[in-house]
Amino acid sequence: KSNNIVVIKNPVFITEEVDINRAEVATNKLLFVGRLADQKGLYYLFKALEILHSKNIDFSIDLIGEGVLKQPLQQFALNSGFANKVNFWGYKNETKSFYENSKVTILSSIYEGFPNVILESLANGVPVVSFKTPFGPEELIVDGVNGYLANYLDVNDLAKMIEKCLLTNWKREKVIQTVADYAADKVLCKYRELLLKM
Repeated sequence: KSNNIVVIKNPVFITEEVDINRAEVATNKLLFVGRLADQKGLYYLFKALEILHSKNIDFSIDLIGEGVLKQPLQQFALNSGFANKVNFWGYKNETKSFYENSKVTILSSIYEGFPNVILESLANGVPVVSFKTPFGPEELIVDGVNGYLANYLDVNDLAKMIEKCLLTNWKREKVIQTVADYAADKVLCKYRELLLKM
């Protein structure tokens, strides 16, 4: 029964370590965090990067994660002439430093639930560009406030939104505020309130 269902969203840790006054990142560094798998829509992302490269837009991208698509993606970047702009870092326990040195986090997934990557990025003051998938990103991303949503699986629009995001003057404090309701302590309180009612 619907009245027996309670939805509590994923938490994110927002700590004092986030420096809202940190100097603007000097380079157009993009970031992808996730499995190098089909679900993550990485071919759409790399086709968008190919468009940016063809327009002589300055960028580089760090990819954090492992998966079967690593070699094919490396070959794609090599064939398209932007292999020198792509850094595959593999799996990392610590991603905070990557967020801090990035201007934009990109989520190109074909489908998602409630993506922790978006929460983590916004909690570090880094805007996100994502496809407007049926669930997840649309709940978290507010166009022009903490990122941009691209038309679903539209490579040209994804490239357009990445470029737009790079050109937008984002305020880290405002980006962080958009996920304040998902702070771990607030989510913990929701669990406590629910358990006390049971």
